[in-house]
Amino acid sequence: MQKHELNLLLVGVGNWGKNYISTLNDFTNINLQVANRYNWKQKINEHPDGVFVCTPPQSHIEIAHFALSKNIPTMIEKPLSLSFADACSLQEFKVPILVNHLHLFSTQYQQIKKIINKKDISWIFSQGSSLGPIRIYSSLWDYGPHDLSMILDLSNKFPKEINIKEMKKDKLSLYAIELLFDTFSSLSVIGNAGYNKKRLFNVYADLNLLYNGFNSISVKPLALAIKIFIDAIYGNYDYRLGLDLPLQVIKILETCSNQL
Repeated sequence: MQKHELNLLLVGVGNWGKNYISTLNDFTNINLQVANRYNWKQKINEHPDGVFVCTPPQSHIEIAHFALSKNIPTMIEKPLSLSFADACSLQEFKVPILVNHLHLFSTQYQQIKKIINKKDISWIFSQGSSLGPIRIYSSLWDYGPHDLSMILDLSNKFPKEINIKEMKKDKLSLYAIELLFDTFSSLSVIGNAGYNKKRLFNVYADLNLLYNGFNSISVKPLALAIKIFIDAIYGNYDYRLGLDLPLQVIKILETCSNQL
């Protein structure tokens, strides 16, 4: 498909919406409009080439469903939804969908993935917490998608057993999520613990590989994710497109929530 100027719509102008705006400033041939809670349907009805959904997760499915029903490719911030059943409602659409599990677009993570594909994973440990911000939904759903998306991406399987423990301190909580697979297990300690802790992601196989986030990356993962989404608008495929992995993430989170 011959490339032309794209008309893109951003729904949501919070902190992450502002990140999208600043990142898209580095792209050429982009005409970006911004919608809010009052005019997003009107803006989508103008049929942009693509829609970014950066609102709180409670509204993700309603906005994405409306855009996809107009055959408009849609990129959605994580978590995709706070309900597995609601998230599954998007499966009816055959339009490009990209859920922004940000770490999957890190060049450092992708380098680890290439190495691990040649090895047998024996154990994965991950940890991620920060000072905030406090969400109106559980930090399990805020932090969990990061770790779970990488574990599922590396294993290419759904766990046979899911366990969770909650550790509370004052009004804050940390969650320890254990996933059991056929040949290995993982443990992820995540949540808003009231202190700043770098993301750690250890993969144990023949080598101990450490992924520590985005500290030394020159090309930001959000820019790479947006590029993949734009390429999808032009008909190009990337394995991170679609709902298979995002739905697995939401299913695990919902299972964990039901155990608490």
